[in-house]
Amino acid sequence: LPFDLIQNATMVDDADIIVPLNGYPGKEIFAFDPLVAFNSSATTSFFKEMRQQMEKNPEIMDQKILNELCSSQFKGIVCRNFEWSDVADGKWFKMSDRERKNYNPFIVNNNYYVGVKNKAARQAINGLWFLSPKGHCNLSKAKKSLAKFKS
Repeated sequence: LPFDLIQNATMVDDADIIVPLNGYPGKEIFAFDPLVAFNSSATTSFFKEMRQQMEKNPEIMDQKILNELCSSQFKGIVCRNFEWSDVADGKWFKMSDRERKNYNPFIVNNNYYVGVKNKAARQAINGLWFLSPKGHCNLSKAKKSLAKFKS
């Protein structure tokens, strides 16, 4: 986990929730998966409201609810964001290797696919899955992959 990234993001003292940006312009501002949520009654209410809305309408995306609640500053909540270049979303997976060299995100959020097996398969296709079926890290494969992204 990139502790410096998290530490720098939490230096802004007005943020309640810090969320990655959505890489696709014209869609929701924030991707889902808040990476930082400070414990407060307002934050708890925020996530309870999200859950209630999702239970009421199972077809609605959690990302849409998060964006609506953040933009309305539900219960005074302030949502801030990580830069896309630091915490990328699924758009990064669709970039060519040449395009990817322009970015060195600390985290590539893999939230589009549902289920661990589907997420692992997506990472493997992109050369970013380093675990054997028995759960052992293939260190040489990891080093080889990381070397591609060094400047």
